[in-house]
Amino acid sequence: MTTAKFNSILFDFDGTLSTIDGIEFLAELKGVSEKVKSLAIRNKNTYSVSADLYRRRLECSQPHLRDIDQLIAAYKRALLPGVKQTFHWLHGLNKDIYIISGGIKNALIPVGELLGVSAERIFAVELEFDGQGNMIGFDSTSPRTDVGGKKQLIASLRLQRPSVLIGDGTNDVAARDSVDQCIGFGGVEYRPLIEEHCEWYVRDQDIITVLPAILTQEELSEVRKNWINQLSQKNAKTQEVLF
Repeated sequence: MTTAKFNSILFDFDGTLSTIDGIEFLAELKGVSEKVKSLAIRNKNTYSVSADLYRRRLECSQPHLRDIDQLIAAYKRALLPGVKQTFHWLHGLNKDIYIISGGIKNALIPVGELLGVSAERIFAVELEFDGQGNMIGFDSTSPRTDVGGKKQLIASLRLQRPSVLIGDGTNDVAARDSVDQCIGFGGVEYRPLIEEHCEWYVRDQDIITVLPAILTQEELSEVRKNWINQLSQKNAKTQEVLF
């Protein structure tokens, strides 16, 4: 087999693999969605993150442990088209897959299990709860609460190179020096500034459309062969990408 284009593949989660924002979903459960959204510095191109902003958004939401179960279910329902199949194929090619997100780790671990990604390869922000299930804090030392945190975290990992990061935000672009390539994902929200700073930018919501950017022609041929053998119902988007 020819040399792989990438051995380690790192995915953002909220806005890249899922259509929902975890903290905003928790806020909706408590009826404070608009207040939480107003705390975030958002516009068409950027999404700024800081530990203080993260804390204030969580304090407004005050999630209970039972709310995490609802978030897990919501995350699974909101997975983008093609995510499960793409992860299945990448595992079949023996890729090292990581999920690196500013989302809630307590909810992402069960989703990662669904996708075949172990807890050790999921890096997010863990919430702390008391015996009654009330939130008492979060891991404020996590680099994922800061816009430059993803770069710091990735640099600390012993990745099998070459590596590629796929994400939708400024923190993904900020981490591009820690990987061999950064792919911008605009399938949930298009951000021109992110597109300008990425070698490859995907605007289709189906995550399968990133495959030509991260796999060699030989690997794509292997995926194509397995897809034909495994599926009886042929998805039009998959055919377009693979053929």
